[in-house]
Order: sequence, then C-alpha cells, then structure tokens
Amino acid sequence: MKPNGRGSGHARPPAAIVFDFDGVIVDSEVAELATWHAAYSAVGLVFPEDRWMDLVGRAAVQGGGYFDAYAELEAATGRQRDALREERHRQVLSIVEVGPTLPGVETLVKAARAEGIPVGIASSAVHRWVDHHLNRRGLLPLFDCVVTAEDVGGVGKPAPAVYLEALRRLGAHPAWSVAIEDSPHGIAAAKAAGMLAVAVPNAITRRLELTGPDIVVESLAGVSVAAIRGWFG
Repeated sequence: MKPNGRGSGHARPPAAIVFDFDGVIVDSEVAELATWHAAYSAVGLVFPEDRWMDLVGRAAVQGGGYFDAYAELEAATGRQRDALREERHRQVLSIVEVGPTLPGVETLVKAARAEGIPVGIASSAVHRWVDHHLNRRGLLPLFDCVVTAEDVGGVGKPAPAVYLEALRRLGAHPAWSVAIEDSPHGIAAAKAAGMLAVAVPNAITRRLELTGPDIVVESLAGVSVAAIRGWFG
C-alpha cells in the first residue's frame, strides 16, 4: 500500500517508528478494566464498561466532559479520590509488572535500531507509569525518546501533540514515519500528525471501531522493517 501523499522521492523509509505504550508494548488495558470491575463490584455497583471504553487511549490528565469513573466510588465509599486512585494504581501495577512485553515489540525495536532508524514512544499516560515499566523490562535504553502527555501540557490523544513532539525529538518527517497504535484515539492522533498509522488491536480495542488506520495487523510478531518499507510503496 502506498499511503496518500507519500511518493518514491524519499530513500529508504521509515524515517522513524513511534510506538504507543499501553496496549501496544504492555497489556495494561485488560488489567485496567479488570480492576475497575472489581472496585465497583466491591461496593455493589456495576461498572459502566461502555463509557470507560470511550476513554481508551486518551490522557488520564484530561478533564471536562469525560466519564469520571471515580465519582461513583467516592460517593459509595466516602473515600478520597487520591486514595482510591493510589489503590487502583497499585493493583494495576502488580498485574502489569508480571505480564510479558507484547509479542514482536522488542524484536522490531532492535531491528529498527540496527538499521539506524530512530524509535520512540508517544503515550497519553505519564512518565511515572511508562518509564517504570520500560525500565523494569530493560527496554528504556532501546528508545531514542519517550514522550508522554506530561511533556505537552497534559494534552493527550486524539490530539497529535505527543506524536509531533516525538518526531521533533527524533528529527523525523511525519510523512515518512510510522505510528503503531491500538486505539481509535491513538490512530486519530497519528493521522492528525501526518504519519502512517498502523493498528495492532488487542483484547480490549478489538471491540472498538478502529477508524482510519493505513494498515491493520493482528500482532507485531513477524512484522519486519522490510515489511514496513513495503507499506510506503
């Protein structure tokens, strides 16, 4: 496939490969959903899963108009939001820490680096979360940059800011760069940044309508740099 606006005048793309984090590198979204269900069930509530699904891929620090999953827990328990948040963070952390890196990620990152292609991360999460898990897996040194919503004033996806900042740090042109995503908000951010958007849906985002990706793959296992070059025509 030759994406619109990308011809043959640029030698040996991609200029950069930029990964989302949650749902692409670690399977955190499954853990997030499980702990929400458990927290609501413990106080006799039913977690509104459909409303939560619309938030997948957005920045946790965004506010205004979004489903507030903590509001009912605060009312039902009388506990402060910060305490509830920390408790859930520890629960999710304990699950994700023992989970594997998702298939194909490390192999693709190392293959790109071996060919001199810069690699980065653009996430709607925060550094505390992303850096911890990368470091624990020994992956942090493999990435040339890690950009989170914190680096762009708390503006997460579907705005393109995290991708544009990652590309700026990598010195890469968006038209020749690849974003690897799992969610509709992430795909929208990548496309708004002018990148080739590759969707790798997981157990959660497979249930969402992934609108607009240039390429959809079941897994990164087996995806090579040569295959990515082929996607540029």
